[in-house]
Amino acid sequence: MQRTSTIMGVWIALAVLTAGGLAAMGAPPEVSVSAAVASDQVYVGDGVVLEIAVEGSASPEQPDLSGLKEFAVEPLGGQDESSHMVQIINGRRSEQSTSRYVFRYRLVPRRAGTLVVPALGVVVDGKTYRTNAVPVVAIEPGRVPGYTLTLGVPKTALFVGEPVRLTI
Repeated sequence: MQRTSTIMGVWIALAVLTAGGLAAMGAPPEVSVSAAVASDQVYVGDGVVLEIAVEGSASPEQPDLSGLKEFAVEPLGGQDESSHMVQIINGRRSEQSTSRYVFRYRLVPRRAGTLVVPALGVVVDGKTYRTNAVPVVAIEPGRVPGYTLTLGVPKTALFVGEPVRLTI
């Protein structure tokens, strides 16, 4: 009698796990957004790349960049980085799909100091998601004592297309 109830318990557990797994397969993917910079330090006037990654959707709307007041912003485009994998081993087929979209921007700090890329809003299927805030340290370019760079040309009036020798 005990062996029958143990086997019955195993079958019930398998049925619950299978039903839960099938329900999870039909569920829409969880959406999350995150922000990251290529480097946390940058010189004033130089640029750093900001990536905004959207997990769980391949077609988000453009992020709201109105909070980036301390940076000059140059769009570098976006890219769908979704993937789909099918694997068949010994006749068993398994599939795995991911939806991911990445926006890229070049940020140029307007002043020196610790600047913060604030939490930015990204709309996915009518719902707004917020990225994490990202600190960036902007450093004033230094000067090297005793080092000067002088450029010179032999004449100051030139014709269009005329070659000129530049002395450094």
